[in-house]
Amino acid sequence: MLKQILGIVIILLVSFSAVSNAQGRMGFVGKIFDKNEANILFGEVKSSVELKPNVLKQALLKAKDYVVFVVKNGRISIVNEKKQVLAGEVQTVTANETMHIFSKDKVAEFVSLIGSSSIAVEDRGTTTTLTAGAYTLEFSTQCPPMCFE
Repeated sequence: MLKQILGIVIILLVSFSAVSNAQGRMGFVGKIFDKNEANILFGEVKSSVELKPNVLKQALLKAKDYVVFVVKNGRISIVNEKKQVLAGEVQTVTANETMHIFSKDKVAEFVSLIGSSSIAVEDRGTTTTLTAGAYTLEFSTQCPPMCFE
C-alpha cells in the first residue's frame, strides 16, 4: 500500500514538473484562429513572406520553450530566446528589432493542423500572423517591450 501511494506521489510530481516547465517563464503564447475569423479580427494583410513548413519543423526540433520570428528585408529568421538562429534566412538579430514570440507548443499545434501547406508570415499593420490553409496563428508576444532579458 505504501509503495502504491509513493508511486502515485512520484508520478504526480513528475507530471506537475513537466507541465510547469513546458510553458516557459512567459507562459503559453499564441492562439490558433480560423483564417476567416483572423481576417475579421486582425485586418487585411499588408505584406507577407513565404515560409516552408519543413523550415518551421526544423526550428521546432531545436527550440526549447519559444519560437521567435523576425522578418527583415523580406527574409524570415526563426530564433530562440537567446536570439540564436534555429532556421530560415541566417541573419543577425539585434536587440532593437521587432520580434514575435510564440510558445513552441502552440507552433507545433499549428504545424500539426496545417500539414504540408505553405505558411505565410503576414504583416497586418498592427500585428504579425502565420497563416496556412484554413488556420492563422496569432496572439504572439512582441519584443520589445516584452523580451526575455
